[in-house]
Amino acid sequence: MDPNLQSVELVSHDEESGEVHRLHGNDYELEATFDIFKGNFRLLEKLRNQEAGRETRHKEAIFLNQSNSSFLNLEGLNDNSLLLSFRPEPAIKAELAKKIRHCQQSHDFIYHIIDSPLCKAILDHGSENCILYLRVPKDCHHGWKTIALVLLTYRKITPKTWYRMVINKSLLDVAGFDWRHICQNLQK
Repeated sequence: MDPNLQSVELVSHDEESGEVHRLHGNDYELEATFDIFKGNFRLLEKLRNQEAGRETRHKEAIFLNQSNSSFLNLEGLNDNSLLLSFRPEPAIKAELAKKIRHCQQSHDFIYHIIDSPLCKAILDHGSENCILYLRVPKDCHHGWKTIALVLLTYRKITPKTWYRMVINKSLLDVAGFDWRHICQNLQK
């Protein structure tokens, strides 16, 4: 992960082989939107091709939720960015692939776009050992409000807890936050 990057970044890690792949180059832009009411989050991948005569754009969106992905952890990194780790369910490749909402939109024809890195990582990844890491830089989130939003989207907290986190003015930096560590300490 690039700590100097000022946009949302998605990285794929195969636990079995140890391979790590940054899914997007400099010509891609990635957005993550969390919906607490529907309990899903949308990953929107945008590609702009400035080399063409007119501006060409291509968008891919994938909607994930509890039934097609597993929440692993949410961490606040030292630079106050957030790191969400999740695992696409292996069953996505078969019957759950039909349940994933996948949208495409293109303006002008971009001949060299055949495989979207986002779709390839989520829909085509055959390994059960694949973990995806979504890094949201400090400038792209709203601190504890975003942590509460992500946790409620995955139903890890109740709406009452979400509300308490959102209105709490004493919560400052997100650095050092680790959801998995909190859960382990509560079970002791």
